[in-house]
Amino acid sequence: MDDPNDPLVRALREDPLPEPPYAPGRFAERLRRGELGRQPRRSTASAPGVGRRTPARALVVLVIVGALVGGILIYRAGTPTTPGSSPSPSPTPSPTAAGALGPTIRIGISLPLTADATSAPDALRDGALLAITDANARHLIPGITIEPVVLDHTSPGNDDLAKAVRDLEALVADPSVVGVVGPFNSSIAQGQIPVSNTAGLLLCSPSASAPDLTKGPLGQQLRVSHPDQVAFLRLGPTDDDVGPGMADFAVEALHAHRVFVIDDGADYGMTLADAFAARLQTDGGTVVDRQSTTPGTTDYAAVVKLVAAIHPDLVMYGGVNAFGGSGASGAGALRRQMAAAGIGGIPLVGGDGLKDLDVSGESLLDLAGQAAAGTYSADLVPSTYPGKAALDAAFQAAYGRAPGPYAGPGYACAQVILQAVAAAARNGGISRALVRYAGADASTTFATVLGSVRFDAAGDETSPNISMDTVDPKANGGAGGWVVATGPVP
Repeated sequence: MDDPNDPLVRALREDPLPEPPYAPGRFAERLRRGELGRQPRRSTASAPGVGRRTPARALVVLVIVGALVGGILIYRAGTPTTPGSSPSPSPTPSPTAAGALGPTIRIGISLPLTADATSAPDALRDGALLAITDANARHLIPGITIEPVVLDHTSPGNDDLAKAVRDLEALVADPSVVGVVGPFNSSIAQGQIPVSNTAGLLLCSPSASAPDLTKGPLGQQLRVSHPDQVAFLRLGPTDDDVGPGMADFAVEALHAHRVFVIDDGADYGMTLADAFAARLQTDGGTVVDRQSTTPGTTDYAAVVKLVAAIHPDLVMYGGVNAFGGSGASGAGALRRQMAAAGIGGIPLVGGDGLKDLDVSGESLLDLAGQAAAGTYSADLVPSTYPGKAALDAAFQAAYGRAPGPYAGPGYACAQVILQAVAAAARNGGISRALVRYAGADASTTFATVLGSVRFDAAGDETSPNISMDTVDPKANGGAGGWVVATGPVP
């Protein structure tokens, strides 16, 4: 049993999640009370890459940094008990029956890697590798060495679902693999979750955001082998969290009450727009018009004419910056055509899809130029978190560069799996069954670089954090770029 006077135990129970930078008031409170609900992120073009190894010269630095942030990075939990709302109501699995593993165990990393070390998937990989290296250096699990297995499911340069499924099947076939960091995209998760559920292999995704991966009839269908045993966890908000968050931001930070809502006709955009519109009305705002375009639309003249006639406080766009990778369709094209029609001064808000192709050079700013000013985007990756300074230092020491935004979630997902392994070891032996059980225990709090994390009975994070960014043409020495939004940017 944890000692309630232990400073670390007290710190974990305080759940030190940071407030989003714009202090959205009711939105932050709703997230923390779990009142918000929990759809797909598009694949980013990428080229094959390989897992990085942490240089030996960085190990001493890692140990020092690990000690400095031990209160965040070390997990002390008692033996998991079966909670009333647990997704796994069966008794704790027997390590003997499951087959205890060691002294070397493996953690898989399944991502669409690229040739760009700063891309989101590569940052996730490097963050996860750093967490594994740190755990080994600090002997987090006494007598156990953890080895990473990095698999890239791009073929060639794009997400390959069939390859992703084969990769996970290969990890399942290796009995020493007890958990997997990944996948990155929701479309890949749909193929991998049934495999992990059948095998009882714990997945932790830092980024897959489709609600029906875990909820409703579709979520249940993905767990057909073991409906009551969750083997898929994910950090961060889902798309049906993002829409309400953007609506709260629109009303509270931008003081926008009359909003014209547009979606691109694809699942991601429509779901986002629906959720936004519903919350806007709850917040006292008005949807002055709602329009859907055809996926791949390049001519927005009809909808732009409607916006000009109504002249709302804000336009909400459910979609991505370049649909299908084409800059002729999406938020970039819409923003250009709004400016050409003389209504470029009306702000536009959208989900994280507005940053969809930033790494390839086709960012919203590239596509829309100065017309991108006044555009706001949800950010599912926190801009600040309790362990950020320590992680930045360790990452710089290990790789010789600053971490990308997704390094933190990658590190945190690896931490969740490592802490589930540590809990399994305390239960008498490391096995997939015990690791899955410990990871899916809804009564457990995990101490991560992002702060204290808990998962609900479906495997979703109970207190997701959303921030908002905006395009500021004056950022980066006048080159322009995304900055954290604290309200309207002049």
